[in-house]
Amino acid sequence: MVKSNSIGEAVITILLLLPVILPVLLIFGVYRLIRFSVLKRNKLYLANIEEMSPYEFENYIATLFQKMGYKTRTTKASRDFGVDVIARKEEDIVAVQVKKYKDCPVGNKEIQMLLGAMQMRKIRANRSIIITTSRFTKNALEQADGCPIDLWDGKKLNKVIEKYIS
Repeated sequence: MVKSNSIGEAVITILLLLPVILPVLLIFGVYRLIRFSVLKRNKLYLANIEEMSPYEFENYIATLFQKMGYKTRTTKASRDFGVDVIARKEEDIVAVQVKKYKDCPVGNKEIQMLLGAMQMRKIRANRSIIITTSRFTKNALEQADGCPIDLWDGKKLNKVIEKYIS
């Protein structure tokens, strides 16, 4: 059994140490919050995107392009010929195809489809971008080489998000 004198001494010791302990606890708590938010900022983009539906992801990309200074329009879910977002800024018209894949790389067929779709009468884009959360096959990279098409994999997408959204 603890003597009442010992409890009183413990309380007094805690009260005396409180001015020292409290700032340390506060600083540690603030440090953890800052560290967590930095980690969250650096790793959260693709993690949150993975939770989005393909439709939400298309709208997210449209919002990203708006932050980049473009006026955007998302296309209908069907019969879009591979164009999910049309982004316009002055004379720059960009046909954007969005592929929310986890482990499946984007191949050269998607490159061919978007290159054809960007010339359609309703679009008339001067360039195009395929954005994927995954990566591109070697054939896709070769197909896009020298064409008016940019390929954004998950790493590139993360960099653009960091620049314009964070």
